[in-house]
Amino acid sequence: MIFTNPGRVILPPLYRCLAEAYYNFEFRSDDVVLSSYTKSGTVWCKEILWAMTHLDQLHLADHQHIDDRNYFIDKDMLMPFCAGDGRLMTERFSKECPGAKEEEGVAIQLAAAHTGSPRFISSHLPFSLLNPSLLDTCKVVYVARNPKDVCFSCYNFYSNLGNMETNLEGCAELFMKGDLVYGQYWEHLRQAWQRKSHPNLHIMFYEDMKADLISQLTILDSFLGLGINRDDLVRVADHTSFEKMKSREASIPIVRFQTAGGSFFHGGKVGGWSNNATADLDAKIDAWITHNSRDLQDIYFRYAAD
Repeated sequence: MIFTNPGRVILPPLYRCLAEAYYNFEFRSDDVVLSSYTKSGTVWCKEILWAMTHLDQLHLADHQHIDDRNYFIDKDMLMPFCAGDGRLMTERFSKECPGAKEEEGVAIQLAAAHTGSPRFISSHLPFSLLNPSLLDTCKVVYVARNPKDVCFSCYNFYSNLGNMETNLEGCAELFMKGDLVYGQYWEHLRQAWQRKSHPNLHIMFYEDMKADLISQLTILDSFLGLGINRDDLVRVADHTSFEKMKSREASIPIVRFQTAGGSFFHGGKVGGWSNNATADLDAKIDAWITHNSRDLQDIYFRYAAD
């Protein structure tokens, strides 16, 4: 792994080859971009955004990987753990990007070559590593999740990948130090929160979505200007339910796990941390949260389901 300087964002070594492409990527006025710190509900929101704009094509999700239906530009530096139809991507790349070099990024060059509208792009990279004109160019949806459950989800995710050689407490230490991929949770969130008044930015909270998804979809629909009726929002909610998405993942894996029986979807609930962390560990992360959120007092996190 490498650290960016400045910023100290920990990223895979392939980032070195792609940093300029990420920073200079040309967004368009009709793009919809999903931004988040890792393990914050990104895949759920990807499916939601796609479903809201493809109401007559929901069946495609039964046989197409989510990253074949949107452009997850980080995918180029995260291989080989990303799943999806590699053959399909290679064929598309050869057809849509003639003469282009794979080492310069397949997903990001496919995104650049895409001519349809809207173009859906997602990334875990913080705003500081993306084109500075992003928010002035197109709509951005940022999804945030409480840091305790992000940490617990990271632990489950990396354990399933087979590269988490420690327990939850050890993972929490790495998380609090910013030594997991994508670096400091607070800096990522802070960069979004500082921009919260921008008219092209809509910030959603995972816990609010879990508490009342239809209300959150209604607000999101207004932000995107889609004009979806309530019945169709209910269809979107059903299509993107935890049960439906986990069922589809059985035949279309989100990532390539190295452990037998590994699943991308673990619990899909609020409060996973609270049910697994010791009292001492919970006190330690509480102190870390208090220290790091002093300038973010207007953010309210839910740590348990209502």
